[in-house]
Amino acid sequence: MKMNGDCATGTITESWSFSYDGDGTRTGQVYTNIGSGSTLTTLYFMGGAYETTVETSTVKKYYAIAGMTVAVNDGSGLASTARAVEVAEARSA
Repeated sequence: MKMNGDCATGTITESWSFSYDGDGTRTGQVYTNIGSGSTLTTLYFMGGAYETTVETSTVKKYYAIAGMTVAVNDGSGLASTARAVEVAEARSA
């Protein structure tokens, strides 16, 4: 939760809730902006390698090698992660 003000007199402005499968892998997230009443629901598939936000139809695909995420495609193109770039630079040095 995110609060506005202090704990005694403040109000909750945002909240997040999460859902998990039997193995402890996150399968969903719901973000709610209390002030505007807007909600964003994100669903995770294939161990988090694919996610979609229901309200905006946004899709993100994550690509991993040996368990390390090396790139993400958010619909605007494929982008490498900062860690993958660091590894590549270290190998070329």
